[in-house]
Amino acid sequence: MKLKEGKLEYGISYPYGLHRIVALNLVNLEPWEIIDEEWLQQLLPLLKNDYPNRKLLPFASRKDCNLLACLEAGKGEEVQMIHLGADSGWEQRSAPIKDFWTWFKMAIDDMIEFE
Repeated sequence: MKLKEGKLEYGISYPYGLHRIVALNLVNLEPWEIIDEEWLQQLLPLLKNDYPNRKLLPFASRKDCNLLACLEAGKGEEVQMIHLGADSGWEQRSAPIKDFWTWFKMAIDDMIEFE
């Protein structure tokens, strides 16, 4: 798996940490999974349709529910936890997570608990 470099949708760039874990092939952190380019292209229209007031770029999905870890234009390094399919205004599942590495630590904790 390889991630695109540079600016992506809405001018968002993937954080260095995400590129690093993909380079190390740490892409399946069950229940979390890093989203590849093909899957991303399927998710973007859904997010744009369901949440037209938000500019979200998902990078990970939790397999046991419809939860996406997303970057959002204008929100810096924060990671937004979005419940795909929730009504607009109800999609945010928690307070924003400080940055990618904080999310990654949470994903590792989820993997340990998932076992």
